Amino acid sequence: MAVDVVVPSLGDGVTHGTLIRWLREPGERVEADEPLFEISADKVDAEVPAPTSGVLVEHVRHPGDEVRVGSLVARIGTREEWEHLSPPALRPSHSLAGQSLLGATLHSTPPAFLDDIDDSPIGRSVPTRSRVAVVTESARDEPVAEVAVGELERLGLGYERHRLRIGQPIRIHEFARAASDRAVRAVLVCGGAGAHLAAVVAAEARLPVVAIPRPDEAAGLAGLLGATHVPGGVPVVSVAPGDRGARQAVCFVSRFIAAFDPRTAALLAGESDNPSGGFSGELF
Repeated sequence: MAVDVVVPSLGDGVTHGTLIRWLREPGERVEADEPLFEISADKVDAEVPAPTSGVLVEHVRHPGDEVRVGSLVARIGTREEWEHLSPPALRPSHSLAGQSLLGATLHSTPPAFLDDIDDSPIGRSVPTRSRVAVVTESARDEPVAEVAVGELERLGLGYERHRLRIGQPIRIHEFARAASDRAVRAVLVCGGAGAHLAAVVAAEARLPVVAIPRPDEAAGLAGLLGATHVPGGVPVVSVAPGDRGARQAVCFVSRFIAAFDPRTAALLAGESDNPSGGFSGELF
């Protein structure tokens, strides 16, 4: 079974860092305590050693990503596990809704925007436990994603983070195909424009998707109204914009996963605090 590589403690009071570069590539042999990647925090760069010996199975995070202490960045396992992750050849989507949504997206996306898209493959990983995929479309969506990640960590739920864009049909398709193999049970799409990205992901992944509108453009009203254009049969729900919506979304998916995952159910059984902070009856 592959071993998770997480960001170690970076010093007192330091909760985040930036992954600078990988010193080993997937498929390479690594030894315990051998430098694996470089991270920067509070203007200090450090090399982080491998926690165990084995074959580097995959990079979960990439250079330039901001990573939280304790978050998953890679996995180390066996050569067989690494070979299992070789991405399959891409096949056209069998989802009619996905085809129509992707086609509409490509025809409406400016060519200059498509030129800047990174369509590098998203590898599959060995399933460990049920997890939630947190997706953002741009840097403006990261504050909402951070709130969602904080709630997931508080509840002890597994998660992974992705940056997908509405004009990335190949990358969205790769993400969708590999999601179940990574034990992803639900997807949170933070921000984006009018739930369009959430709809495309849901049509491709066949997973429940929660759209969390960005709290701009009339306090997120554009995002909420955009959800009304999602075709019937595409499993997307929308919550409140911003931080409140992020907490609602995590509360929703955690209970959804707990319905069929005993481990998650046990985690929630020990959760005594109400994530909503109570309800006073005052909506505004």
